Amino acid sequence: MLPKTGFILFSLTSLLSLAACQQRGDVDSPVFEPPGQYDPEPADPVASQIVPLPPACADASVQKSKARSVVLWYFNKGALTFEAARKLVSFQKRTPVCTDQFFEGAILGDVNLNYRKAQTIKGVFYPERVTSEQVDTFVVDTFGNPVTKTGGALEALSKAVEELRGVQGLSEAQFKIYFWIPWENAADKTALQDQWISSMEETFRTQSARWPALTLAGFYWGYEEFITTDDQQRRVQAASAAIKRLPGGSGLELLFIPSNHLNTGIQDAKSLGVDRTTVQPNFLQSTSLETENRLVLANQLIQASQLAGAEIELGSTLSTTHTELQSVQAYMKAFDDYVWRANALNTYYYGNKLIDYQGSVVPGYRKIYDDIYYRVRATRKTGVRAVDGVNTSTLTVFPRGTPGKLSYSTPAQVCDGELNCIAKHPPGTVVTLTALLPDAKSYVKSWAGCDRTTSDGKGGGTCTVTTAGNKRVTVTFGIR
Repeated sequence: MLPKTGFILFSLTSLLSLAACQQRGDVDSPVFEPPGQYDPEPADPVASQIVPLPPACADASVQKSKARSVVLWYFNKGALTFEAARKLVSFQKRTPVCTDQFFEGAILGDVNLNYRKAQTIKGVFYPERVTSEQVDTFVVDTFGNPVTKTGGALEALSKAVEELRGVQGLSEAQFKIYFWIPWENAADKTALQDQWISSMEETFRTQSARWPALTLAGFYWGYEEFITTDDQQRRVQAASAAIKRLPGGSGLELLFIPSNHLNTGIQDAKSLGVDRTTVQPNFLQSTSLETENRLVLANQLIQASQLAGAEIELGSTLSTTHTELQSVQAYMKAFDDYVWRANALNTYYYGNKLIDYQGSVVPGYRKIYDDIYYRVRATRKTGVRAVDGVNTSTLTVFPRGTPGKLSYSTPAQVCDGELNCIAKHPPGTVVTLTALLPDAKSYVKSWAGCDRTTSDGKGGGTCTVTTAGNKRVTVTFGIR
């Protein structure tokens, strides 16, 4: 049972011995130079200001039953205020013309609850055992003040979604919450783990009137190493069983985000009760040249082990060099090349850094915020793929310039300058791309990558391509 305050409070004598999720994202980004660069952008003097939301975009979509784009938020990196929540819940355009929902859900956690041995990382000391103050801080960060029952991350997120609901066309917007399950080394670890899960659910449910726009979607298994030992397997099974015993537990899910470079035991996750797994490529966490292969290996692991998808990792520091920008660009390229828009789930590590990007005046960083939004939107606009077989080809279409668009014959969709079209096909599939011009002044300047092109004599035309391997088509539009 919960204490009278309605929160999970632990004394020093009954403190959870919470353990370690290996440190993520707190090392310098490796130097990697994929093709192209992020173009420097002018400073945005109002990027961090909160302004009224404009009307909804015409293509705004209603969230499906399961979140397909989930962002992680670390309380040890900063409080999740309303201002921050708003930038994660609704896309903040530079020029407010229309708005759309951004992420569909969030994992709430704190690295302070996940160290299993005393150690110092980048000048910060993490003790072997978590203190009661650290536990209480996490609870207050999540649920707010236990006396006044105000504040906290959940309240901020709900207010941001409620504001989004007030925009015409987005009245059904909602946001899903996943709570972190800490690692426990005590003798009665399974009982303490069950207590944590039931207490978090009960607190969320009994105070749900404070966050009406939020839904508890499940929990996140916070131990990042793969599930290899008997003890780890029992713990995961116990966590899954505890979740299913909760009120409405049959609709809750257990998420897992293991490290790519420790790729043993991942096949067992689903049989142990994990509902959805995304893999960390760890592209940003290594300083060796093998990082160039990690995105490829991650995609292979997604397919071979039938995982839900990938984790898109952001850097740990804002710098004035292009190192981090290049690394993020590599993630965006992998997202497009491997059709991660069709994954059942993609997770984004982490929201704290994305907020920094949104308000940054460093050239190129704001573009990361925009680029990630467009990928998230693309994920909502496509069906979930089956595991890719070896007999598939990828066709990526890049519309460039304004104001033209393309109709894509197979599958039927429209591509514009904000959203590339990407699809998997059996080799030999004939795809026709047709230029859609809004007026007589618009025209197609050039096609690239087509097997055959036609002209309609009015500035438009078609591109036909037969899929084989991985192909790219680029069309550039212009105005006379």
